[in-house]
Amino acid sequence: MQPWIRPAPPKIFFRSLPGLCFREEPMGDSPIMPRHAWLPITPRGVAAFAAAPLGHLGLAQLIVAAFVAAVAACFVEANWFPAVRDAVSRLPETNAVIRAGALQWTLPTPARLGENRFLSLVVDANDTGELGRAADVEIALHRTHFTVSSLLGFVAFPYPRAWTVNLARPEAMPWWGAWEWPILALGMATVVVVLFVSWFVLATLYFPVVKAFAFFANRQLGWRGSWKLSSAALMPGALVVALGILCYGWLGMDLIQLGLFYAMHFLAGWVFIAVSPFFLPQDPGASALPANPFATPEDSGKPSKRKPPNPFSASH
Repeated sequence: MQPWIRPAPPKIFFRSLPGLCFREEPMGDSPIMPRHAWLPITPRGVAAFAAAPLGHLGLAQLIVAAFVAAVAACFVEANWFPAVRDAVSRLPETNAVIRAGALQWTLPTPARLGENRFLSLVVDANDTGELGRAADVEIALHRTHFTVSSLLGFVAFPYPRAWTVNLARPEAMPWWGAWEWPILALGMATVVVVLFVSWFVLATLYFPVVKAFAFFANRQLGWRGSWKLSSAALMPGALVVALGILCYGWLGMDLIQLGLFYAMHFLAGWVFIAVSPFFLPQDPGASALPANPFATPEDSGKPSKRKPPNPFSASH
């Protein structure tokens, strides 16, 4: 009777998405091709950008930056602009203007013009400060300056003397209706530019660290690839900020928790910088190092030669 032999389990392979790896593989054993560099959300996906063309990296950064800018624009349009619309609709009919560096306002102050949990707009022409801050961010118009305040403190900006801003409702409502969406588009473009500039500066500062990690890990990585990898490692942090904005705007998260997400995005960049080099191919030159001349045969793994017997020993 033949003994029963348990059959081997079938091998199932998943076709992985670009930048993602579903199979259990040793780090850096399989070659990383430029076509894998699309999703910089795993260390392997970030490492793939080291061998990708520079234009490929720029396209991925543009997609990530546009996504972050779109999330920020949706937040502003859904949570800040309603308060601004309410404030514009409550402006006085006449005698409300900023001229020669001073606010001219005839209605009683202080007064809240528009307010929600995220943004509050206040007029305090006499600088009384009686209302206090009721939203996460508050913009207050004072006699000679306006302030922006939050949990981090406040910043005051004096009115330029060359400005003449008519705040009467018949003038302000058409102006805001015409410029609301251009302001939002300009804000999105600003976010994209700021992200690209910050990525370039930080990648230039970080790429020697990436090169050092790859060198001590015996991974194949040049200076150009080090810069591209360090630049790609910063994209996951931007996605962490976008996730924080989504949670803050629509899941009830407060401003302190949003600050924690912002702090986490710095940590995410350093984690990917430290881990991603280990997913690069091994340096072939590292295996060609000369052998230790002082190693014993047992240490080197070679069979030891048997010594001939001593003819002068007592046993002979």
